[in-house]
Amino acid sequence: MLGYLNTIRGKLTILCLALLLIPSAIMAFVSYTQAKNSLNTLGETVLKNSVETSMQLLESVKRDFYAGNLTLEEAQEEVKTLLLGKQQADGKREITHPADLGETGYLYIVDSKGVLLMHPTREGESLWEEKDTDGEYFIRHVIEAAETGGFTKYYFALPFQTTVAQKVVYAKTDKDWGWTIAAGTYMQDFNAPAKNMLTTILLMLAIAVVIGIVVVSLVARHISSPLASLTKRVREVARGNLTVPLEDLQRRDEVGSLNRNFNEMVGHLKSLITEVEGAIVLIKDTSGNLSAVSEETTAYGDEIVRAITEVSARAEQQATDAESTQETAQQFTEQLNVLHDRNAVMYASSTEMKKSNEQGVQSLQALQVKSAETFTIIERMRTIFAQLTNKMQEIESIVGTISDISDQTNLLALNASIEAARAGEHGKGFAVVAEEVRKLADQTVTATDSVRTTLRGIAEEAAVVTNEMTNTYTIVQAQNQSVASTELAFEELEQAVTHILGAIDEVLTSVSTISESKEIMTAAIDSIAGMSEMNAAASEEVTASVEEQQNAIAIVTRSANELSDEIIALNEAIARFRIR
Repeated sequence: MLGYLNTIRGKLTILCLALLLIPSAIMAFVSYTQAKNSLNTLGETVLKNSVETSMQLLESVKRDFYAGNLTLEEAQEEVKTLLLGKQQADGKREITHPADLGETGYLYIVDSKGVLLMHPTREGESLWEEKDTDGEYFIRHVIEAAETGGFTKYYFALPFQTTVAQKVVYAKTDKDWGWTIAAGTYMQDFNAPAKNMLTTILLMLAIAVVIGIVVVSLVARHISSPLASLTKRVREVARGNLTVPLEDLQRRDEVGSLNRNFNEMVGHLKSLITEVEGAIVLIKDTSGNLSAVSEETTAYGDEIVRAITEVSARAEQQATDAESTQETAQQFTEQLNVLHDRNAVMYASSTEMKKSNEQGVQSLQALQVKSAETFTIIERMRTIFAQLTNKMQEIESIVGTISDISDQTNLLALNASIEAARAGEHGKGFAVVAEEVRKLADQTVTATDSVRTTLRGIAEEAAVVTNEMTNTYTIVQAQNQSVASTELAFEELEQAVTHILGAIDEVLTSVSTISESKEIMTAAIDSIAGMSEMNAAASEEVTASVEEQQNAIAIVTRSANELSDEIIALNEAIARFRIR
């Protein structure tokens, strides 16, 4: 089976069947879907028209009722009879309504609580608590949609079956009586003809496929048979058999063109192989002569290479020696440069040291001046603090006197208060004055105590300051001695730096002289190295040229040998083809 599918005949058959089946299947599906939708829409229209007609009939009967021609019970029964049929003794109604609502369709009436007021078999029962297969209270949805007139769809079991199908109901409510008139049926009652149409289309499609298979097989055979024959002949040519019989197909399509081109190809191959056989003989002779010449040229080249190799080795040795000498001179130059740089750094450092020494001397002199000024200031401060101590002692003596006076004043004020108390009313004014005097005496005592405390604190601080001034005096004397010693050290350092600068100048002069001699020596070494490198390069170029020539000769020799091998292989390949 797989072999058949890999042939052109099999592929054409599959392609044509696909082109036939796919559009036909799509058309069948689209037609079925459109027909089903159209029938469903038509069925819904029938349900709606039935309800609208029933509502008009209800309005007509209501007019008779309002005119007094019928009682309410008679009017309602007349509506039920006209819409569905007359009620029988068992409470059921036979469907006599002229409208075609499908095999399972019928009209029914419910009130707002879901009680069936009109039904073929269940009149008087309540549907309020009944559910559809999805668990929904379907009659409640029907009553809700009926408020404005609408459709309700739900899934429910078919009559006397367990099979579930979709059911559609159109309902509308009459506000006066509170009736909801509904028309319902299963969707399959409307779209059953669409299934019949689908069956017919599929049957026609099967017949078309059978006819297509027969036609496609014949057409594919007409195309594939010449190709199969041509394939066999091509296989023979691929095996080297050019004596295959050539067919002349009288066809103007691509198959005929392919056959004619194949015949021309076989003829050209025969001519080509004949020409190649003649060229092989000529190439064999030429290849042999080329190999002989290459061997002689290679021998001469080997002798030239040996001579050039000796010259090149000597030139390379000379260049190596010159290069080594040049490297030594370069190292010597680098050492001189380093020495020169270090001397320059030493000279600059010494000069900077000399400047720093001079600045140090100046700073030292300024320090001497400041130390002298500090010594004078400290002497002056010691004198001032001594005077301050004497003044504080005098103030303390005065404060003691004031304290004694305050005590006596306080005693006198107390005595005055006693005398004023003895005087009675006449001494009250004097007693007030005595009390004020006593208060002033107390305040004076308090103030003198505070002053005495402050003076004691100042005396203690003055003693500390005097002690520190004495220590500072001693330190300043030691500092003056250190400054004098430092001045002598700076003078000795200046003399040493002067000697160092002189020595560095002499070293710099010697290094400059050596550098001039070094430049002359380096120039001579560079000249020798350059000539050695030129000789070595020339030897290498000659050697390279000879080596390239030998390589070229080797390539020619190898190519000649390879050509001989290829000619042998080509001759063997040509021998596979049979042209006679």
